[in-house]
Amino acid sequence: MIIILAIDLLLLLVVAISFRSFTWGYFLSICWKIIIPYVARFQIGGISINANDILCIGLIGAYFVNRGKLNSRLSPKIRQLFGVYIVSTFILIILSSGVVPYSHQFQFSLKGFLLLEICYLILGFIALQNIKGIRFFYILLTLSSIAGVYGILVYFLKVNILVDTFSLIYAGSENQFSFFMEEIRGGLEGRTSGTFGHPLAWGQFWNILVPLVYLYRNRIGKYWFPVILIIGVTNMLLCGSRTALVSLFVFLLFVVITLSIKKKIKIGLACVIVYSIMFVQLGNNRQYKGIFEYVQSAVFFWDDSYSQKAAIGGSNTDMRQRQLEEAIRLMNTNPIAGIGLDYQYYSIDHHPNSILLGFESILFKKLVEQGLTGMLIFYYLIYLYYQFYRKRLRTKEENLIFLGYILSFMVSSHMTAIQGLNWLFFLLLPLLTLYSSRNQVKNYDTKNNSLLLVWWKSFAR
Repeated sequence: MIIILAIDLLLLLVVAISFRSFTWGYFLSICWKIIIPYVARFQIGGISINANDILCIGLIGAYFVNRGKLNSRLSPKIRQLFGVYIVSTFILIILSSGVVPYSHQFQFSLKGFLLLEICYLILGFIALQNIKGIRFFYILLTLSSIAGVYGILVYFLKVNILVDTFSLIYAGSENQFSFFMEEIRGGLEGRTSGTFGHPLAWGQFWNILVPLVYLYRNRIGKYWFPVILIIGVTNMLLCGSRTALVSLFVFLLFVVITLSIKKKIKIGLACVIVYSIMFVQLGNNRQYKGIFEYVQSAVFFWDDSYSQKAAIGGSNTDMRQRQLEEAIRLMNTNPIAGIGLDYQYYSIDHHPNSILLGFESILFKKLVEQGLTGMLIFYYLIYLYYQFYRKRLRTKEENLIFLGYILSFMVSSHMTAIQGLNWLFFLLLPLLTLYSSRNQVKNYDTKNNSLLLVWWKSFAR
């Protein structure tokens, strides 16, 4: 009862702040999504509403109250992005084969698509471009670091106290993903999900944040940058998702491309030496052999023999092959527009498909639900977003790093689909880091100050 009351009051406080300061309110809603488990609800009397619904509705109201003070003009590329996204979604619903009833598709599109995704994203683009002060960037990193430390503790304690407690209170049942804490993958005993419900969503979140931390490393400080990096990479490892590691490797390739030839040679030699030592020492050490085989299965992710050697079940090449074949079979009934939006969850309740109970790739999801057109539009939206953001970067190195960010997310989404709220984080967090620090960096010497000291200076202004 105390937790329910505390969450209700905290939720109302965030909404109240958004009416006072729209940018602060929106930023706090992002922090809420990172820290507070997704099952949280606003409960009072007989009323029970999902917390994310309350936040979105509150932000819509706060925008109309504050719009006279805000710069609400979106760039042409972003207007084009949202225009294409919204119009194409409704056209594809009309053109779909109707396997998913049109009534269900329109009902889902009104809340799940228009309210919780489109409205929240549009308000985000408006709010974040009105941010003034680098404090937002530092608060995000601080809270994410705290969540990351908690994620590491979850792994070693073998229990997710936060998510388990919220599940019992708001869902009236045990955490449906708690079984991951008992799963053994290679040398990992259990899989952390941090403040999120699912390990894949947690790993993908850090796949988004770590590249941004590297991109803006000069604004973080020489002491905090490696700490945040270590926390992020550790969570990628402990979440038990090989996709998280593969996506990290993709990003690191772009980091290496930006380095001088001399540094590339040094890193290449270092990698050969480290891998050789790991192969000889860890590979023959019973205690660490499993971890080595787990990392090895991520490096050679296309070869199932490494997965079998590490005793890793679940997603593998054979499963993805069967899902691709099933996705193409379903898509062929309507190649242009697919069989209907939200098929993944509709089918679970009405006609479960044992092969597609959980899409292993965003590619499969788009092909089935929206056909070839939906797949191409998804890629076009990513392209528009990249074109919008790259023009706001100053150097060729930053452009390459951001391209690495985009492609690492594409690899992640194509190997495990888009998990949880990570589509929102993928689009919004780069804007937060860009806009919150663009006019402030010159005022602080982050190379000679800790993150907390710079954060304190930003509040003291």
